[in-house]
Order: sequence, then structure tokens, then C-alpha cells
Amino acid sequence: MGACVTGDQVGAYWAILTAMADGVIDFEAGSESKASSALSVSWVISLSSIIFLFLAIPLGASHDLRAIDVGYGISIGFLLAIANLMYFKALSVGPMGVVSAVGGAAVSVPVIYCTFIGKAPSFIDVLGIAAILCGVSLVVYGSKQSVSLSGTHFNSISLAMLAAIMFGASDVLFKLGSSRNVIVLLVLIQVVELLMYSGFMVVQRLRPRLAVNVVARLTGLGLVNAAGWLAFSAASAGGQIDIASALAYCSPIFTLLLAHFLLKECLNAREVVSFVFVILGAVLLA
Repeated sequence: MGACVTGDQVGAYWAILTAMADGVIDFEAGSESKASSALSVSWVISLSSIIFLFLAIPLGASHDLRAIDVGYGISIGFLLAIANLMYFKALSVGPMGVVSAVGGAAVSVPVIYCTFIGKAPSFIDVLGIAAILCGVSLVVYGSKQSVSLSGTHFNSISLAMLAAIMFGASDVLFKLGSSRNVIVLLVLIQVVELLMYSGFMVVQRLRPRLAVNVVARLTGLGLVNAAGWLAFSAASAGGQIDIASALAYCSPIFTLLLAHFLLKECLNAREVVSFVFVILGAVLLA
């Protein structure tokens, strides 16, 4: 007799796929932002994401948007545009493994939201979330990297933490949006992001100057980004948003591994322990 797979388990599997996609995006976008501006990188990824999501629209169950969904889409697009610029900038100058791990703190926002509305996670889920947060805290502790953004000096970790809060808030808003027309909602989010990036580029008089091979890689990231969003929508629909987010924000582990093997960033003992904590948390939540 076959085992029964629950909606929460299906959501967990989709969330892990989201984490893998986000880990690849963070690594590649952070790497490209070292040579190009984070704004140019974000603009190309957003544009290609829109194209791929448009192609997926016929797969949606519904193609209309409620007025409230439009509001959610605009709000999410605004939050993500600001958060991505801060996050990619921090990734481009700070140690990728550490900065990406800070992004995992975004999971605390959906957890607080679910607790507030009376959908507190189970004891095992609490242990899993706590393990992930402990892993993130360990890898963050002691980092002193700094970053300059628009003439103001920020600690790269503080910058990534601000981005994480915005990422977490966008996850909650996404869950509140309609699940029937999720693809159209995703297109709206990406359009708002693209308009935000375009506006910033006009103000700064910035023209994307990227090599053809770089544009090709960023276009590929747009496809990965679109797929990651679709996976996250399936994850949040299949289970609680706090659990889906906790698993999705295991992405720093994939970024950390890519940075270690491709950029030769060394892992110290604290980062290894952090890796173990996050993996343990993912196993408990799944």
C-alpha cells in the first residue's frame, strides 16, 4: 500500500525547488553585479522573467485579476525592486555565503504573520524554523563587511537584513493574493519591478552596458526566476506560508556551496555548523 503524500509535503518539495532556483539566482546575479551595476542586472532578469511568464499565461486557471490582487501585485513589485537592488549590491561586495545567509532571516516575517492570525506552526515545525534561523545567525555573526549605496555607507549585513524583511513581507502579500490567477499576478509583479528599475535608470542616466554572453546568462536567470516563482506559488498553495517560506529560504545553502566550489570562498567551522543547522531544519519541515 503506497504512502499518502499530504498537501504540506507537496508544498515542501516545491519550496525546496524554489530554494535551489533562488540559490542559483543569488550566486549568478551577485557575481555579475561585481562587474556591472546591480540595477542593470536586475533590469535584464526582470525583463526576461516577464517574457517567460507571458508564455506560461495559457497554463493559468484564470486570466483575470481582482482589484485587490492588483494592489497586492503593485505592492509586491515595489518591495521586491527595492529589496533586490539592496541584496544584489550586498552580494556583489560582501562574502556571498554570509550575505545570502542573512537573506534567510526573511522567513521570520511569514512566521510572525501566521502566528498573528492564529495559524501557529506545530512543535516539529517550530524546531525546524528555529534550526534554520540558528544556522543563519551563526553564519552572520562576526561579519564586518561594508558596502556603499548611493553615497551612504551601510554594513553589508544590515543592508541584506533590510532586504530580507522586504522579501518576507512580499511572501506574505503573495500568499494573500488570489491563487486562481497566480501567473497573471506574477506578470504584474515583474512589470512593476521592471518599471521601477527603468525609472531608477532614467534618474541615474544609466544605460545597461553588458556583453552578449552576460545578457544570455541573465536571460537564463530570468527563466530560473520565473520557474522559482511558479514553484513558490505551488508551495504556498500546498501548505502554510511560514513552512513554505522557511524551506524556500534554504537558498543560502546553495549559494554558499556555489561560492565555495566556484569562487573558492573558504568555509570556516561556524559556516559548516550553520550548513548542518539549515539542512536539519529543512528535513524537519519537509
